[in-house]
Amino acid sequence: MSFAQNATHKLAIEDLQKERDFYFGKLRGVEEMCQIEQEDDGEHTKFATQVLDVLYATEVGLQMHVFTQTPHGFWTPTLPPGPPQQRKW
Repeated sequence: MSFAQNATHKLAIEDLQKERDFYFGKLRGVEEMCQIEQEDDGEHTKFATQVLDVLYATEVGLQMHVFTQTPHGFWTPTLPPGPPQQRKW
């Protein structure tokens, strides 16, 4: 591979990493909004739960998460014991 090709590939990789970080930041912001948004009884709304389900989906299928509240009031996803459950959209 020539020096010019190597430099072009390096720039392309840097651009892709910047784009990845940009979209990851957006997804993290959505995740934080869903964690903060709760109904009066302390449960996530149906919409927030559905958004978090999509965010935590895997390539194999959607794994159902159990949410536990941290001392700071944020909800953290944890996988329940046993095999992952899959949901068809």
